[in-house]
Amino acid sequence: MASGSGPYCSAPVTSGSITTTANQFTLSSPVLNLNEELGVLVTVQLCWTPSATQTITVKLYQGSVSGTQVGPSGGLVVTGTGTTEQQASFAFVDNSAYAQNQAGAQYVAGFTASTGTGTVDYAFVEIETMAQVL
Repeated sequence: MASGSGPYCSAPVTSGSITTTANQFTLSSPVLNLNEELGVLVTVQLCWTPSATQTITVKLYQGSVSGTQVGPSGGLVVTGTGTTEQQASFAFVDNSAYAQNQAGAQYVAGFTASTGTGTVDYAFVEIETMAQVL
């Protein structure tokens, strides 16, 4: 991706379940070639229906859920209440060597629920290269 290009989005996912099993539900970015000295911004969009009050933890990984984790070790967290559809956005900045120069790069977001099962209604991953503002 050329400097400042993007966003580049995955196809939306409109079904799936987020459970208490770590990373049972995952969402992958498109495969891309990175060459930007400042890295990339990865945004994960999630619209889900909790089975009750529920905390969702999202962790982002380079390549696969066994790859290097991006962002805080505990992931990013959101709480949904009740059983009505909820929406959340999670933003990760990767300025590692992987994000700066990687052919065939891909990111995978893994979701884990604190309790019960959350039904995924709509989710996607968006990637943008970071460029200097002149």
